[in-house]
Amino acid sequence: MFLFAGSRVLHTDRPQNDNEPVKEEVVNNQNESITPKASNKRTAKEQKVDEASKIYSSRYEIDRTKGKTVVLTFDAGADGSRLPEILDILSENHVKATFFLTGPFCERYPNLVKKITAYGFEVGNHSYAHKDMTTMSNEAIREDILKAQEIIIRTTGQDPRPWFRPPYGARDDRVREVLKSLGYETVYWTIDSLDWEDNMTVEREKNRIYNNLKDGSIILLHIGSKTTPIILSEMIKYFIGKGYRVTDLSGALR
Repeated sequence: MFLFAGSRVLHTDRPQNDNEPVKEEVVNNQNESITPKASNKRTAKEQKVDEASKIYSSRYEIDRTKGKTVVLTFDAGADGSRLPEILDILSENHVKATFFLTGPFCERYPNLVKKITAYGFEVGNHSYAHKDMTTMSNEAIREDILKAQEIIIRTTGQDPRPWFRPPYGARDDRVREVLKSLGYETVYWTIDSLDWEDNMTVEREKNRIYNNLKDGSIILLHIGSKTTPIILSEMIKYFIGKGYRVTDLSGALR
C-alpha cells in the first residue's frame, strides 16, 4: 500500500476566496468519508462547492522524480460541443489530460467521445446516473459503474480502470470497497475551478487556479465550461512557465 507524500487534505467548509490560497492540513488518514451537505435550496451541481475535503487515492503517490507536476482532469456530463476545441488546445500544447466520462455523455456524443482516445488521451469512469453513491446500495453502485464502464469501453475502445471520480466527491469506506472490488481507485481534486458556474468569468477562474497552484495539484475542469476553453492555452503556458510539467493521472501518479 502506497501513501501520498504529504497526505494533503483541503478543507472548504466556507466559500473559497478567489484570491486566497487554499489552506492545507497534513493528516494521517486520507480515507476520510465525505457526504455532500444537504440543502433544499441547492442543486446537485452546487453541492460541489460545499464538499468538506478533496483528496485523492491513498494507493498512489505523485511521482516527484520528474519535477513539479500539475494534473489536468475534465469531467463530462453535460454539453459536449466544446470538446473538439479542448482536445485541439491540449494537443497543440503537447500536454496530457484525463477525461472522466459518464455513460449518458458517451451515448449522447459518441463521435466526439471517440476523438478523446483518437487524440491519445486517457479516460476515467464518472458513473452512469451521476448520483451520490453514499446513498446507493452496494449492488446499485456495481450496476451503475459497470453500466458506465461497458459504454465507455464500447465507445472509446479504452478501459477506464483504474480511475473513478465519484459524483460530487461523495464517498465512504463502503463505497471505496465496492469501487476497489471492481478495480477502481477514487480520484478527487485539489483545485476546483468552478468553471461550470453560469456567472464564472475567465479572470475569476484564472485566479482560483493560479492562486492555489502547487506541486501535485489536480485541477477539476469541465468539458461543458464556457470559460475554460478560452483560457486553457494561456493556462498551460502559465504552468510551463512556472516550471511545471502538465500531464494526466497516469503520467503523474505511481
